[in-house]
Amino acid sequence: MCEGASSRFPDQRDRQQRKTVLRSFIERIEVDTHRFKGNYPSSCALDALYWPDAPAHALTRTDAWVEVAAAKLTAHANHPIDIPDSGPFT
Repeated sequence: MCEGASSRFPDQRDRQQRKTVLRSFIERIEVDTHRFKGNYPSSCALDALYWPDAPAHALTRTDAWVEVAAAKLTAHANHPIDIPDSGPFT
C-alpha cells in the first residue's frame, strides 16, 4: 500500500511520488508505453530513498533521493527494468 502524488516540474518532467507504508524492496519495474505510439517519453528514471518516519511534505525537499534505475524507452512497448540495488526503500 502506498500514498502518492504526481506533478509536472519546470524542467518539463512528469514526476510521480509514492510513499510506502512498510519498508519495501523493488527488484523490477515495468514501464508500459503501449498506448503511446507517437507521443511517448524517450526515457524514464526511478529515484528512491529510505526514510521510514519522513513526513510527506519533507520528501520533496530532501537531497537523499538516489537514482536506482534509468532506461531509454520506445513507442508502443512494455519495458521491464531490473533494479540493481533493490532496497530497502520507503
